Amino acid sequence: MNEIAIRLEGVGKAYDIYARPSDRIKEMFHPLRRPLHRKFQALEGIDLEVRRGEAYGIVGRNGSGKSTLLQIIAGVLAPSTGRVEARGRLASLLELGVGFDVECTGLENIRTFCAINGLSPDETEARIERIVRFSELEAFIQQPVKRYSSGMFMRLAFACATHIDPDIFIVDEALAVGDMNFVQKCFRWMRDFVADGGTLLFVSHDMGSVRSIAARALWIDQGRVREQGNARDVTDHYAAFMLYGDARQSVVAAPSPTAIAGTEDAFAPVPDNKYTVRNGARCALRFGRAGAEAGLARPFDGNELVEYALRVEFEADVARPMLGVAIVNAKAVTVCHYNTEIYGRRLPPIRAGETRVFRLRFRLPNLARGFYNFYTNLVDGEYAGNESLCMLNGVCEFEVLPPADLGKLTGLVYLENPDIVVEAVQP
Repeated sequence: MNEIAIRLEGVGKAYDIYARPSDRIKEMFHPLRRPLHRKFQALEGIDLEVRRGEAYGIVGRNGSGKSTLLQIIAGVLAPSTGRVEARGRLASLLELGVGFDVECTGLENIRTFCAINGLSPDETEARIERIVRFSELEAFIQQPVKRYSSGMFMRLAFACATHIDPDIFIVDEALAVGDMNFVQKCFRWMRDFVADGGTLLFVSHDMGSVRSIAARALWIDQGRVREQGNARDVTDHYAAFMLYGDARQSVVAAPSPTAIAGTEDAFAPVPDNKYTVRNGARCALRFGRAGAEAGLARPFDGNELVEYALRVEFEADVARPMLGVAIVNAKAVTVCHYNTEIYGRRLPPIRAGETRVFRLRFRLPNLARGFYNFYTNLVDGEYAGNESLCMLNGVCEFEVLPPADLGKLTGLVYLENPDIVVEAVQP
């Protein structure tokens, strides 16, 4: 589905900032004097196209311009420069409480919200029962919303916004205040919405949520586009930037397992720009069937004994090294995770100039068919508080093709020959 639902061309937003409120009045009546304001460029030169039926993520630090961009797309703000086009009915959760009267009941606010969004009284009444049921606020719907918690407010706002039959749905971090069960319900709704041809713009500081729901993403930094493209790549680079700044950022995947298969001690160097690092380090790695000298030409079946090894040359002392390794699927869902401290494997200190090889041998889980990758993080400190030293995001892609009979199953992993007992119950 290639129809464009949202198009932005050269969009910018600038604000006049005054040191004192009275300066605005002075400048208005004396326009020929020296300006009493300074320009703040909240957004500049934003180009964006989002297709119908696509989930698109937006990431960036606080104050980077994400919310301003969404408000312009939603029509709440007018751009200072550029052109904005959004095709279809749009619903948004930009800020909890916007459009609601806290003195009115939840039910009264539902009717007001639907009317503001163009629904007739009959259309509103036909939706009220579904909205209340989705929000799970039946016991509180006749109460003034000023008595609602932030989580209850979010429930009501999300339920209202999703039941006006939107073509475009915008969410700006509103789900952060929800409880686990309701947030999961919201994510299921958003996935179904996109699958049915809806367009979703999703802003979150949770990179896992962005990667799991969005195929593409935009990273905004100081009001400008820093990067846009594949959601996994963009969120990996943004996470690396937040840890390390501009010193060095991870980019696309490192060598594939077929490139690093070899003898027991054959390691493939990881190029400097393939990983993020602090305090200096050089990395090399290998991955393959344990003890195998080759044989990675074909995919894994799962349930095979494998070895993942990371070689690091350290340029600074590490008082308490701790290694974490995760297997992540193509949708950025962590399938399994190993951490030396969680498993009670305290590692000895490392001195500057030393080289260490971290070998992890394990039996590969019975993974579902698909492509997987390793994510690695080497830190200095305890699990509750540490400094990341070396992060390799998506360093080693491999494919799993289980036997034909298992290939028909769904899920992340397959159960290992479970027993089933059927008992007859006497009436």
